[in-house]
Amino acid sequence: MKKRITLTFPKNTVHLPLTYRLAKDFNIAANIIRAQVAPNQVGKLLVQLQGDIDEIDAAIEWMRALGIKVSQMSGEIAIDENLCVDCGLVRLV
Repeated sequence: MKKRITLTFPKNTVHLPLTYRLAKDFNIAANIIRAQVAPNQVGKLLVQLQGDIDEIDAAIEWMRALGIKVSQMSGEIAIDENLCVDCGLVRLV
């Protein structure tokens, strides 16, 4: 199962080793699509999680318990290779 989610980190959770914990504790592969993270600032990640649906749901609950806001993406990411200039932004369709 794959899920694309946006994570918004409060300042006090930016330092957490999130992708390590997802892999180690929940057996989930986390593919970071976009990241805006800096010390002492609110951080954002657009990430695709892949693994067992029950483990993904447990990981999402764990992140929410840490104060991380989790929003599920409503669309697929589509990149038009003819128009793409590799700027790092993505557009949902």
